[in-house]
Amino acid sequence: MSELHQKAEDFVLCAMADDTCGDSVENHEIGVFVLSLIHSHKKGQLSAAPVDELNIKTMPVVVLSRRACQELEL
Repeated sequence: MSELHQKAEDFVLCAMADDTCGDSVENHEIGVFVLSLIHSHKKGQLSAAPVDELNIKTMPVVVLSRRACQELEL
């Protein structure tokens, strides 16, 4: 799981650097919150719920970065 944690941390840090919320204070608060969740999961203090238990509808999501644009199904 450490590779997943590292990728998740990199993703959050990238989003924080890109100021995805348009509000740097809110962006920082959300980023720190998500990073703390990742850290807690890494230490075994949290477990991830299976996607089918989250009651999330599948929707297309466009992910933008400096290098590419990719559509994902969540």
